[in-house]
Amino acid sequence: MQIKFLFFLFSLCFITFSNAQNASDTLNKIGKEDYKITNDLGFNSVFLIKQLISNAANSNASTLPTLPYQVIYTMNFPYAFGLRLGLGVAKTDQSTTVSGQNTPLQSNTSEIDLRIGINHNFLKFNKLTCNVFADIVYGVANLKSVNTSTTFGGSGGGSVLTTVTTDEIKSTATGGQIGFGIKYKLNRHIALYTEIPLQYVTVSGSETSSSVTTGGIFPNPTDPPQTKSNNQTNFNFILPTTLYLIINF
Repeated sequence: MQIKFLFFLFSLCFITFSNAQNASDTLNKIGKEDYKITNDLGFNSVFLIKQLISNAANSNASTLPTLPYQVIYTMNFPYAFGLRLGLGVAKTDQSTTVSGQNTPLQSNTSEIDLRIGINHNFLKFNKLTCNVFADIVYGVANLKSVNTSTTFGGSGGGSVLTTVTTDEIKSTATGGQIGFGIKYKLNRHIALYTEIPLQYVTVSGSETSSSVTTGGIFPNPTDPPQTKSNNQTNFNFILPTTLYLIINF
């Protein structure tokens, strides 16, 4: 009985030692960084590059589809899984001179885009890391234009007639996306990242147009605001035209 017990104890120690050695070898192969939480903070570097290219003569760079997120963040958990976040905010105010009009055309646009999802780093080779991801996406956009036209003589004749036309488009996009991403480490804390998403998005929007006329002895009646709604579903495949500068900490 004692010999059997010693044999069992020896076997148990041998198995435990073997498992510990295998775990140590696995840790050395994968890397200690895979067993702690790390953070990736990324900044969209394409906005500046795209702006410079777009200013070139006969350039079509402004039509290239890019991801709308200026800032992305990924919290990497052990065993190669991560939580993804993304935020994009855009706002432009534009004034366009119209020939023959004293007042320029005013255009205001604003857009907010959000994403939240998970990713899995399925391949690591030297400085290269490949991942797959799935996200929920949400976006809100608003476009407003105001055009003021001034003419002489209205329906009463001989006086100044001013018409202010306002068009406003609001849209909301909701959906999801799946895709593939590639990250290349430049050093321990700096990397470059790009991804290829396939989006399924439902866009619901409304367009409101109104016109107000003033001046003249007998001014034209004001047109009541007119609103029309539309809904559509889109599949969007975005090429890797967006490059993020990643800071890892």
